[in-house]
Amino acid sequence: MVSVDAVDTIDTAHLVTQLLLQVLPTNASASDRCWYAEGQSRAVSSEADDDIEQLASVQLEAREQAGCHLWDMTSSVEAASIAVQHAALNILPKVVMEALGQNQSRLAELLAGALANILCHHTLAEQAAQQTQLQQAAVDATFSTTDAACLAELFRLLTTALKGPGSSVWLVPMVQTPKSFFQHVVWIADNTLNATLLERAMDLLLALAYTSDQALQQVLAAGAMPVIISVVTAYADTVKRGSALQPDAATEPGEPSSGPSSSKPETFRFVPAPNAVLAALSLCQVLAQESENPLFSKHSSALCAVVTQLLHLHELLHCRASMQGMLVVILACLDSILWLDCLLSDAAVLQAVFEVLVNDSGFEEEVEAEEALQGQEAAWAVLAVVTKHVDTADTSMQCFTAHIDALTSSHLAEISPECARYVQRTLQQALEKTATSPSPDDPQRHEAQEALRCALQAKMTSKDQDAS
Repeated sequence: MVSVDAVDTIDTAHLVTQLLLQVLPTNASASDRCWYAEGQSRAVSSEADDDIEQLASVQLEAREQAGCHLWDMTSSVEAASIAVQHAALNILPKVVMEALGQNQSRLAELLAGALANILCHHTLAEQAAQQTQLQQAAVDATFSTTDAACLAELFRLLTTALKGPGSSVWLVPMVQTPKSFFQHVVWIADNTLNATLLERAMDLLLALAYTSDQALQQVLAAGAMPVIISVVTAYADTVKRGSALQPDAATEPGEPSSGPSSSKPETFRFVPAPNAVLAALSLCQVLAQESENPLFSKHSSALCAVVTQLLHLHELLHCRASMQGMLVVILACLDSILWLDCLLSDAAVLQAVFEVLVNDSGFEEEVEAEEALQGQEAAWAVLAVVTKHVDTADTSMQCFTAHIDALTSSHLAEISPECARYVQRTLQQALEKTATSPSPDDPQRHEAQEALRCALQAKMTSKDQDAS
């Protein structure tokens, strides 16, 4: 007796093979219609031959419908494995290129989405890393269409590949293409009005920058920084107007997609969604490793201006904790001359830095602990610079006195011991200078400063005793 699971497996295998046949053009060669990759001995059965004859009248709409089902099914590792067993990695790239050659961008989008889903499964991605024709076709396809939805899926495919096994192999056609692939992606990011494509372009550039130092340099050379600043500035202006978009639910690269929407995303005025901004800021964090590179440093002033603007508006940000942490990390990478005056005079920006330090701005569950720690380390570094120049009469000192617990916390100090000790010692010394001459105009401020001084003094004394 055949089990229910066995029946389901048989049905899945039959359906996947039929879908692979149905997406093929009616003039496809017999070898392409074979259910198995070249070199395998199994021949097309007579039943399959009958199917091939029936497919002669299949119209584009039916092929698109088959592609849509294939996209959905490949989110399952079982169905994706069956597709790979039946030569999907050989056949689908050919169909994508053929579809683009006939301006059938919807069909190409669907099949690129199915391929991206297949690469989300690790063992299948290892097999894809051995398919040089697939890798070349995926890169070539990005130069063969201007359709936003299709490009978005092609970018998701390439990003998923770069994050999986064999990333260096996938990088080869991107580096060796006669046209500059890096400039091509940057140009698309700079000119698209499609939210999903903008996010996918930023994700792809980020994946490229992570791949190797050479690739990072090429992303910089391609002009990524002006695009990042443009994206973040557009978002900052939107937040300032009080009309920021809600976080979108676009699929993360490396996760299977459940399939396309019933209609393509509408084109709209350039207002980037928060996920695209997060992708741009993530890319900026990586590129900031080259902060001394002229390709980065010449944009530092403009970048600093928009970063401090967003930190000032931190309470209005969507993806608040994620974005705040990234902004503080970027700030710490920039020359302090650019942002010191702003933090000394703008309590809202300094407050945002403290929130990152103490993690009280509501980190989402999906935020990695490592990312949060990176933000906290950057916050200590920024505070170390500020405390060196803070004056007890400045408004910024009020922000310090409001965070006695954070400044004297042993747990937070362990994150960056040298910076924490410098902050504590410098603040204590600054407060001791005014301890004997309280201001008659503001006794409450003096009382808060005195409380902070005493707490810091106790902390320093305790540390000195432990050290001895």
